[in-house]
Amino acid sequence: KRLRTYASLMETPYHEDLLEWHATGQLALVGLDGDVTEVGEPAMIRGIDPAPTGRHVRVERMTRPFSYVVPVRNVGGVDEVWDLDGSVHVELESEPVDTGIRDDDEGDDDSERRQVSWSPDGTALTFLQMDPAPEEDEGDAAADAAEEEDEEGEGRRMDHLMVWPAPFDEGSATPLYSSRARMQSYAFSEDGEMVVITSRRGQQTREYAVFPAESDSTYTL
Repeated sequence: KRLRTYASLMETPYHEDLLEWHATGQLALVGLDGDVTEVGEPAMIRGIDPAPTGRHVRVERMTRPFSYVVPVRNVGGVDEVWDLDGSVHVELESEPVDTGIRDDDEGDDDSERRQVSWSPDGTALTFLQMDPAPEEDEGDAAADAAEEEDEEGEGRRMDHLMVWPAPFDEGSATPLYSSRARMQSYAFSEDGEMVVITSRRGQQTREYAVFPAESDSTYTL
């Protein structure tokens, strides 16, 4: 398998140390009075997403090892939820260096968390997640049937809009709304009472609203 070539890549351990120095910054909370409160230790922070409550913040960090064959944007990283003292509540995702070479035997896990976001009130995380695929030992016929159903947009695996309240304990996430059609995106109303969902079945895309308190009814937009 061929690997793309790039210009201006790192070549020495000194370049690695220099990259870490340039990429490292201090997360801080700046009050309206100008007071600065440092949050956690300096890190190679790529991005932050504070919760609306101001009590937690999602932090995307770049991590070693670096690479001499791909650019900095392909370096691995982690997505975490921090407390305001810098404690890590939970690791949402971890990615290794992306060399651009894909193993054909490695399939995407479509039951992983997707589109993680803060709830409107900031007290929880929300995300999309599909039920795991059936085990292979259940037989090829079952797998073929599931695949056929998925092609028709009526797969028996459910897709869920999940709510995960702080402090994000394992197993504390619960479904807020579920659908047999894979959800592409979602957006809450400001008060959190309504969700606008985009889903796709085959070539048909549908956008609809749902009130989780009465999730049996949907309203096509």
